[in-house]
Amino acid sequence: MPAEELRRELASLSSTTVHLSDVEAGVVNIDLISVPAELRGRGCATDALTRITGWADRTGTTLTLTATYSLGSNVKRLLGLYKRHGFTPTVLLPTREVQMRRTPTGETP
Repeated sequence: MPAEELRRELASLSSTTVHLSDVEAGVVNIDLISVPAELRGRGCATDALTRITGWADRTGTTLTLTATYSLGSNVKRLLGLYKRHGFTPTVLLPTREVQMRRTPTGETP
């Protein structure tokens, strides 16, 4: 499982919970990035995404995710964060949640 290497790399992020799943060969889905309310706005999610996208670029892995309202998230803010990390919208769901995809850039951060 390619995402297992990434899970080990993310284990040091004590303030951020990240769940990943292997979708198919060369594609990993980010199921969840969760930061406790008291730590939001301090760059925890940005740090996690920087590590995830760096790994994806090094390994040639495509990333997918869904910007969702679950856990009280603000989808508009999430879209901005994900776009800054190279994700592009692929599907607008009937729930107004947005599926996104990021192909590896070939450059390591």
